[in-house]
Amino acid sequence: MIKSMELTERQQRERDEYNERISKTHLTEVDFDHFSQKRFGPWNPYWYIYNYVQEHYPPPDRELLSYGCGQGAHALRYARLGYRVSGFDISDGNIGVAQTLAEKYGYVSRAKFSVQPAEALDYPDEHFDVLVGENILHHVELSEAVPEMRRILKPGGCAIFKDSLQTPFRDRIRRSPPVTWVLPIGVKNRVRGVSYHDTDDERPLNDGDFQLMRRHFPQMDVVKFRVLSMLSSVVSNRPLLERFDYWMFKILPFTRRFGDNVVVILKKETDAE
Repeated sequence: MIKSMELTERQQRERDEYNERISKTHLTEVDFDHFSQKRFGPWNPYWYIYNYVQEHYPPPDRELLSYGCGQGAHALRYARLGYRVSGFDISDGNIGVAQTLAEKYGYVSRAKFSVQPAEALDYPDEHFDVLVGENILHHVELSEAVPEMRRILKPGGCAIFKDSLQTPFRDRIRRSPPVTWVLPIGVKNRVRGVSYHDTDDERPLNDGDFQLMRRHFPQMDVVKFRVLSMLSSVVSNRPLLERFDYWMFKILPFTRRFGDNVVVILKKETDAE
């Protein structure tokens, strides 16, 4: 466990926020067929990561880090595929759930979880083949976390993340009437009644963050998603809109630049490079 005195004020706020959330709801089951469902495909950023990892870093002899693993569902899916998985999160509540699920499904020997901050990881140098994270980068101090990613990655390894992108003009519209009359702040999907709650310290990625990442990982790729599928906030069929985006990007490639979700791929060069 990490003692509270070792955490920054920001890290303590993040830990406390997610511990409070875990007290209200937590996972009791893991859907291991999650990414085989019809709604998933190359149009979806989560599926894109899942497929990329299997294609470029196939199991079984791979060390995978579930970066900011939350309650461990993604980590256990990778363990089911045959990866040797480690997972960390700043919330001890999240890690407690992940460990319980690992025991439930018999993956204790293949999926190891620990409470850690992304900015100071307790893993050996050049240990992991691949780091995988979903919606985590905007919660951490990248100036400290990115060098740690590079340190723990093997030569030739990569870190791949799905995250949100800062779009100032679009954000101003989103937070102004009449848009807020139709979709109040905090409502993720009006049709399904889904809401969200940002923590006090999180913010979407911006150009400065990408410049910082590229300094440590010159071999960096950014793939954008979600243009028409932004309308999923007011309609219920997001997978259909994601498919529209996918074909629009193929027919009109320049439209991808307007996406506000990204998959970031950070590759560590091999010793020969």
